[in-house]
Amino acid sequence: MVGLNDIDFRNALDDLLTAATEPSERLMNNVFVTSHISPLQNQPATFGFGAGLFVHHYNNFRNEGHDIETSFAAAQAEVLSHPVIQEFLASMATQNINKGVTNGV
Repeated sequence: MVGLNDIDFRNALDDLLTAATEPSERLMNNVFVTSHISPLQNQPATFGFGAGLFVHHYNNFRNEGHDIETSFAAAQAEVLSHPVIQEFLASMATQNINKGVTNGV
């Protein structure tokens, strides 16, 4: 199974996340800051915001000298604890529960 324990996968993922720094910053600044688009506007906006946030935090942890695994886990925790992401996840859970109740599941 490929994962962070696989050195080739881990290094390729690190290269990808490092290369995504500038486009990610552009996304965050141009879309969410300058254009004032809400990351809660729809699923693609929330996904873009979460991805940009992940790349930002991952690279910050790497720049602080943390290893790939630690940086990945820490960035994941930062994204999942962000209020916008928590609100989105809560909304999705509520929608799924409501669908279950409405459909008699």
